[in-house]
Amino acid sequence: MKNIKGQNSARKFLENSVKTGRIANSYLFTGPSGVGKLFSAKRFLMAILCKEDMDIAGTCAVCSRVEKKIHPDILWVTPEKNKNIKIDEIRALKDRLSLKPFESVINAAIIEDAHMLRRESSNALLKILEEPPEGTIFILITNKKETLLPTIISRCIEVKFHPLPIDDAKNIIIHEAGVFVASEMAEFLAHFAEGSPGRAIEILKSEVLSRRGEILGMVEQMAPDEKYFYAGWKHESKDDIIEDVEIFIMYLRDIAIAKEGMIKYVVDKSIVDSLWYKMFERYSIDKIYMIIERLVALKKAVEGNINPKLAAQILPRELSGC
Repeated sequence: MKNIKGQNSARKFLENSVKTGRIANSYLFTGPSGVGKLFSAKRFLMAILCKEDMDIAGTCAVCSRVEKKIHPDILWVTPEKNKNIKIDEIRALKDRLSLKPFESVINAAIIEDAHMLRRESSNALLKILEEPPEGTIFILITNKKETLLPTIISRCIEVKFHPLPIDDAKNIIIHEAGVFVASEMAEFLAHFAEGSPGRAIEILKSEVLSRRGEILGMVEQMAPDEKYFYAGWKHESKDDIIEDVEIFIMYLRDIAIAKEGMIKYVVDKSIVDSLWYKMFERYSIDKIYMIIERLVALKKAVEGNINPKLAAQILPRELSGC
């Protein structure tokens, strides 16, 4: 499991579990998205199932099947984006786990995005966790632990994952993006994704970076006339608003750092010569951080249940600091 980067506490705990043979029935991997929870779950199972030394596990045929999600004794529940996990999926999981493993000594079930369990599917899973089939390991993966049933949480051993140090995230982005990424861009992405290399690679493959100029241009158009801060925001979809707010938060942090005279710590140094910087230069450091706090709160609200169109009306006013 030495390939697990930037998650020393989680890696050491899992390694010790394998070395001592004290494997629990149920684990809950928690933490931000894109920081290695799924990667670590695979490595954990490789270390359990592989006949090679734990430090070199990952190269044999068994490990290859685990990596590709085609091992016959590992069952995967992977919901589509924003789709709930239905009770029928949990019932099918229970039926399969009642059978003996095909080629291993254990069966394993990996439930990705476990926070997408509906109430009835959560209750069905809880019954299985209360009386797990012999020789079965469950790994639930989530970045929203607070939405899970407390009774499910209490049945699992929690393994906490955290944002990676920027240098670790940067190196993973460079080596795992699948395309050439310059060191400066990798560092920018590591900061922008807040230490989540998985999220950074998603951003790299999306249109977020190409939208930066458009987004900043929209704000710069507001600068000459503050009445535009009371107009609605152009983007109204949930994902777009979240990404726009993330861009604003990062640039406002850069502006605050630049105003403090610490230019070398600014992630995107081009911001210093932009109209965007001049627009907020008149604000105090305290006011900039107040705007950042309000944007963070708005992002959390959009990730929750707030109507994205309402958020689009609020966003320009939050940027104004009024």
